[in-house]
Amino acid sequence: MSSKPWADGPLRLIKTPSVIEDVSSHEAVYIANEMAFAHNAMLRGINCIYLQAPNISQPQDISDLLFLAKAWATWVIHHHELEETRMFTGFEQIAGQEGPLKSNVEQHHAFSAGLHDLKDYAVTTNPSAYSGARLQSIINGFSTELEIHLHEEITSLLSLRPFDGKALLKIYKECEAAAGDQPKAEVFPNGSGIVR
Repeated sequence: MSSKPWADGPLRLIKTPSVIEDVSSHEAVYIANEMAFAHNAMLRGINCIYLQAPNISQPQDISDLLFLAKAWATWVIHHHELEETRMFTGFEQIAGQEGPLKSNVEQHHAFSAGLHDLKDYAVTTNPSAYSGARLQSIINGFSTELEIHLHEEITSLLSLRPFDGKALLKIYKECEAAAGDQPKAEVFPNGSGIVR
């Protein structure tokens, strides 16, 4: 076994609900488990970008990493927009109340500017102007809020167990299908079909 950190840090991965619960016990558990898979893919993606940032110097490697950063940021931005505009509003309609996911939306706003800064840097930076320290600094500017959000959203989704599971799953599946509608050549591979 390697002693290298690979992609399991610096941001902590999420323990999936299936480790301690039967995902067939309620659709909310299934949804939270699936979301934990997607969130772990996001965490591993940003960890990879962060860890590689200071270790590259060849123009093609820099171009590749900047493309990965752009694709990752595009995926995560789209994911959170889809949650805010369709998934969370749909879940709250089923719950018959506003609020169960309000804190998660507020968390989106706490790191949204940083995501856009990362995407802008990835899109506008030429390999000759690339700075691994600058890329890491941008990530450091929003990663704590992102990590907290990705973990806490799983708990919020589990809190939907008292509500109509079949209706929750219908909303989730609709959003999962919409997540796959992104341009395949521009979106992080895990965000375009493998893990939505």
